[in-house]
Amino acid sequence: MPTITYKKSELKRLIGRKISDDQLTEVITLIKPNLEGVEGEDITLEHTADRPDLFGVEGLARSVSEYLGPRKGARKYNVAKPKIDVKVSAVPVRPYLSAAVVRNVRMDEGFFKSLMEIQELLNDSIGRKRTKVAIGVHDLDKIKGPIRYAGAVRDEEMVPLDSSQSVTLERVLKDVKKGVEYGKIIKPAKIWPVFRDSEGVFSFPPIINSDRTKVTEKTRNLFVEVTGTDKQAVSQVIGILVTNFAERRFSIEGVKLKHAKKSETTPNLSESVSEISVGLVNKTLGLNLSVKEIIDLLGRVGYDAVGSADKIEVVVPAYRVDILHPIDVIEDIAIAFGYNNLVPELPNVPTVGRSLPIESVCKRSSMALVGFGFQEIMSSALSNPKDQFDNMGLPRTGFIGIENPSSIDYNCVRTNLLPGLLKTLAANKHYEYPQNIFEVGDVVLPDNMEETLARNERRIAGVVCHSRAGFAELKAIVDSLTKSLGLGYTTKECDSEMYIPGRGVDVYIDKKFAGSFGELHPKIIQNWDVGMPVTAFEIVLESL
Repeated sequence: MPTITYKKSELKRLIGRKISDDQLTEVITLIKPNLEGVEGEDITLEHTADRPDLFGVEGLARSVSEYLGPRKGARKYNVAKPKIDVKVSAVPVRPYLSAAVVRNVRMDEGFFKSLMEIQELLNDSIGRKRTKVAIGVHDLDKIKGPIRYAGAVRDEEMVPLDSSQSVTLERVLKDVKKGVEYGKIIKPAKIWPVFRDSEGVFSFPPIINSDRTKVTEKTRNLFVEVTGTDKQAVSQVIGILVTNFAERRFSIEGVKLKHAKKSETTPNLSESVSEISVGLVNKTLGLNLSVKEIIDLLGRVGYDAVGSADKIEVVVPAYRVDILHPIDVIEDIAIAFGYNNLVPELPNVPTVGRSLPIESVCKRSSMALVGFGFQEIMSSALSNPKDQFDNMGLPRTGFIGIENPSSIDYNCVRTNLLPGLLKTLAANKHYEYPQNIFEVGDVVLPDNMEETLARNERRIAGVVCHSRAGFAELKAIVDSLTKSLGLGYTTKECDSEMYIPGRGVDVYIDKKFAGSFGELHPKIIQNWDVGMPVTAFEIVLESL
């Protein structure tokens, strides 16, 4: 999740009303972000990935001012008629684009910092490290029309940002830092995307802009271009950008995109409508709100709404890209009502609660490992195939992917616990050894026999990390763990590439496969950059 530091003075100025530091931090916490700390003029927040409209200081200020009033409801932004055209040719590797002109810009220190930050944050989150979406921002007055978006051959030249020398696009990917970092996105394609004007290439998406159109403190008008592989994501990103600019009272102007067979004007800031039921709102939140009360609450979190009887039509602004379902709107109603104002109630169910048998096994296993000197961690249930399989030396078998992830680092549900433990070791190399850690948690595996085509499996995994970590020490730990649960086990030599040959075993309990343990292969340790020998085990707790 992105952690962003803002200047309080800049945030308060954009909010547009007097507000104390205590009131500011209280409202921010109520809205969504987590307050990480306040130090002098700096306020640091951890954001959730579902609210990219809050990443920029302008979007955050808008949300705070809506919550406090008097400006309530969906913000209206005027997009002036286009004065600039872009001729668009087909570029298969990056087929979608959107563009806008921003005029009367005041390029002060606060805006320049905000512009650079929001650009990188959106590139990394919605843009998935620029593979899905990439943003380019240029000084419009340095562009000499006509503007064209088209394919380019590899020996066409440009002057990359912060350089004075013209080089070929191919050399950009080999010699320029950003080219080396992001070149793999387009390198396999035969035709690469560029923006040209009458003086040549001024943008090479998703790699780098030209130095010729660089934004400086003297810039007064911007040309913003967003390219990508997903049309909806491209539209969402430019919508967030230009509405942020509009919060600073800059003028937004459309751009006419001339395709071969049609034309369109971007950005499209059209609102959408989500219909919610009063009954569903009250049932979900355990309240008894009237239509008027719900509409008032919706205005406090940036929506326009009309309704009667049981139905309310909610107008969703273009920058609220997180609204996918009526429940998302109901969550905002709860935020506006205030979680602290919800009164806890005992459920009206005549039953007595008790732990499931698996929870008892989990607790006993955890207590045993803590007694052996281990420390428990909790890692994310979301991961990615590279961590789950490639870095572990395992073949890519079935896993549950996420259709539209906010980050490429979290695009599937974990199938193993060990990657999370190794990632923790890698992040804590500066602490003293030994480092013995474990985790109890669920993994999710494909299963065609289940209604959801997937099943949860509770596991326990642990790692021992120090300069003399070896098989004998780990076997003693596994022996003690199983004995503390009153169980025995048998082993067979494991042929997994995760372990050093001859130093890894599969575990069987009651003749049923239950997991494995052993010394991790040096290449696995190198993949995770741990820097110390590691022994590891992972066992299915259902089998215990």
